[in-house]
Amino acid sequence: FLTDLGGTGVPVTDYLNHGPEPGVLYAWDAEGAAQVLTVDRDHAAGEELLTSYGPRSNVLLFRTYGFTLPPEVEPSWGYVVQCNRPKELLERYLPAEKAHLAIQLETYGIEDSLVT
Repeated sequence: FLTDLGGTGVPVTDYLNHGPEPGVLYAWDAEGAAQVLTVDRDHAAGEELLTSYGPRSNVLLFRTYGFTLPPEVEPSWGYVVQCNRPKELLERYLPAEKAHLAIQLETYGIEDSLVT
């Protein structure tokens, strides 16, 4: 969860699960220095309250949170660029200790011309 002070986990609310159709929204109230939760629809008694961890690919959901979504509801696709690294760009924009890391990208759509 991002605040104006950086990222943080908030006790109790960090137990909310991710769902493709969340019913709980959260926001940061900088003036009150508090996380504010609201529901955007009625919930039945006993219904699980779900939030959204954002439109993340299964690669990022698994790496960050340890779960994946069914492929038909995955909102984006992640992939790693596997080619000769653009050495000049890495040296210019990445600290030396990070230059060995993979370049990972995400997309929300694939052009028909790229589908085989």
